[in-house]
Amino acid sequence: MARKRNKDFKFVYRTYLAQFRQNAGLSQVRLAKAIGMLPCEYNLIENGKKGGLMNSRLIVKLVEALGVEVKDFVYAEKAYLDEVDRINGINRDE
Repeated sequence: MARKRNKDFKFVYRTYLAQFRQNAGLSQVRLAKAIGMLPCEYNLIENGKKGGLMNSRLIVKLVEALGVEVKDFVYAEKAYLDEVDRINGINRDE
């Protein structure tokens, strides 16, 4: 059964993803097309409103399109997820 999200859940913008995209000289529309996604769907991911945990297929597509190292992407995503947990008062160590 899917877990319902708390109505008070605070979304966090994926600033690292926007930075990687800008460094690659890509707009959200161009990046979305490069990874085979609708621009509106990609926008939700970058804005933290969709894709809480990215699957490996999406990560590989993004890494290749952005021209970044897998390690850099994964560590940036981990920092993002840690920040989401911190802002929402989630302790995963319990």
